[in-house]
Amino acid sequence: GEGVSRIFSRIAGMPEETQFLCFEETATRVLALESSISVRDLRLAHGDILVFQTKPVPEGVERPLLSDYFNYVVNRCAVKVCKLEEPKEVCFTLELMKNMSYQDVVEAIGSRISHGADCIRLTAHSTYLDAPRQSAIKTTDARTLRDMLFFANAWSDTLYYEALDSSVADIENKKEVTLRYFDSRVEEQQKVKMIVPRN
Repeated sequence: GEGVSRIFSRIAGMPEETQFLCFEETATRVLALESSISVRDLRLAHGDILVFQTKPVPEGVERPLLSDYFNYVVNRCAVKVCKLEEPKEVCFTLELMKNMSYQDVVEAIGSRISHGADCIRLTAHSTYLDAPRQSAIKTTDARTLRDMLFFANAWSDTLYYEALDSSVADIENKKEVTLRYFDSRVEEQQKVKMIVPRN
């Protein structure tokens, strides 16, 4: 049968020789299709969405392909960033991508606060407690920002950071001990974090 690209040219009122890139849009992604594929071979169902982009692809554009732009729209998110010591105060908001790695996120924060990315430790937000989670995110545990923002079946838009003197990798290979000092009325007076060797 006739290629879907030629059919679209006719429907759009464009010259038949116009070249297109063809995509099928799903809820979570855009799949590239062969522009010469026939409508019959596409096996379209009611409600399927086809998207077309003219060729050639523009140069010097940040997201030249429709699939790049769709990925950006689906994954972008505004993240509120707070100091762990002052969890109720939002220091700044960053536009990030949910598919960014842990390293990408600490580099973005480090750039904003002028601090080395290797010395920034992140803690996720607990939507249940509406506060920082009890323990920091381990660099080996978090695969993407999506993993850092999703907790207990709920999405958060907040991350907490600590700007440390040592690299997070060094600290993760040691044990962190928290000393809390209480007065005679059992009210906490001071909290001190110490890093000690594991052995």
